[in-house]
Amino acid sequence: MSRLKFLMVATVAAAAALFAPAKSEAALTVVIKDGANTTTLTDGDNDGLIQTATAATSATTGGIVVGGYRIGLTSSFTPGSFSSDITTNTTLKVFRTGGAISGPLEITVMEDNLTTPTAGPSGLLNLLNSLTLLQVGGSGSQVSAVTTASNIPAGPGDPKSTSAVTLSALGSGDSDTTFAQTTNPYSLKQVFTVTLGSGGSANFSGSGSVNAAPAPAGLVMLATALPFAGLLRRRLRKSEVATAA
Repeated sequence: MSRLKFLMVATVAAAAALFAPAKSEAALTVVIKDGANTTTLTDGDNDGLIQTATAATSATTGGIVVGGYRIGLTSSFTPGSFSSDITTNTTLKVFRTGGAISGPLEITVMEDNLTTPTAGPSGLLNLLNSLTLLQVGGSGSQVSAVTTASNIPAGPGDPKSTSAVTLSALGSGDSDTTFAQTTNPYSLKQVFTVTLGSGGSANFSGSGSVNAAPAPAGLVMLATALPFAGLLRRRLRKSEVATAA
């Protein structure tokens, strides 16, 4: 094989590795609790999607019932490229059924055994948390969300979580933090806590994601200046040679 062909093959292989989808060994899992009752939904075919068989449209129709709540849920895990972000996206409709409740509803969406994305020049990963409340009813009703990256070794990469976003009126909110790159598999978890007043309901969506943090401004400036520094150095050298001659 000629050197040119070898270089072409190596370049194609490197590009394929770079843009191959991030894979996770464990399936997406959703755990729904109301204090005394727990229901676990798993991604049986490992396609990154979990949803209730039917949509919840009222306190008596569709979805699944956990304690005194009726829940319609769609949750998906989206792996990005080797260097891009990974995201869990969840949409929910929750209704009070009128039955007894044991406490606020807690819905945990988790994907574990993650090793991507790869941190950029900063060596850090962004942990993002967002929540959008589309509809809420019932006195005192509210929804909150918090995203956590866990199973990260102690030290510079201590587990980090976003601050909770809590909404009691229609609107959106988000929070973010960073954690150090780790070669160990870690988990991405988003926890929704739903408090509904008598006869209350809520329609909301949320996402938790991890992506490479941008390089610090100083590093970007240095990288931008390097080519110009090299050009200036070559011109100065030519000038010195001309002067010596």
